[in-house]
Amino acid sequence: MFVRLSLVAVNPYWEIVKDLPEEKWKPKWLENRFVPESFPDINPKTYTPDDFLEAQKVSRRELVRKYSWAIPEPGVIEWLVIQLAGKPVLEIGAGTGYWAWQLAQHGVDVIAYDLYPVTEKENDFHPKVHNPQEFYPVLRGSVEVGSCYPERALFLCWPPYANSFAHDALEAYHGDTLVFCGEEWGGCTGGDDFFELLAKEWHEVARNDNHPQWSGIHDELIVYQRGTA
Repeated sequence: MFVRLSLVAVNPYWEIVKDLPEEKWKPKWLENRFVPESFPDINPKTYTPDDFLEAQKVSRRELVRKYSWAIPEPGVIEWLVIQLAGKPVLEIGAGTGYWAWQLAQHGVDVIAYDLYPVTEKENDFHPKVHNPQEFYPVLRGSVEVGSCYPERALFLCWPPYANSFAHDALEAYHGDTLVFCGEEWGGCTGGDDFFELLAKEWHEVARNDNHPQWSGIHDELIVYQRGTA
């Protein structure tokens, strides 16, 4: 089911996730996808220290905060590199820089920004209690930087839905290519204003049907072009 790259890339997040048990009951539309079970947080009062540490290794909450909210399976990264066709990337809201790092290992020119780089200030999505590290240089900046790089594809990975971040980033961007990784309209990423702008000014050109999803999560990896189809 998964395509292994000929290039040697370091991907510690995937090395953990690929060995997790898969969700036992999947809807038909997910039958070709790897859906690892989402383990709950463990109450340390009911486990020995060794049990607790072992359980935390496979906790989705721990993994997404340490690495990335979306699972960067190697074949998916290869697919995205092909879709970009040499186009450089601007990622806004890059968090730990994990996806930027995966793309950069495959020759993609990436510039990454976050309002709160994890090495500089507490980041609500990657709190220091989960020991996040920066996997790729992430500069301090937010939606306004979108206007500075029209020649780059804009990459938004799990933009928050409780504010206008995704909409403002897309509105500020003057380029022609958007890569979006997250749940679609009505989900827990982006917001109505973002999806309204997306529907008005953009059209889908590619979607990866093998993008792994955590159990109970419905994120997609989609490439859009500006303008109507």
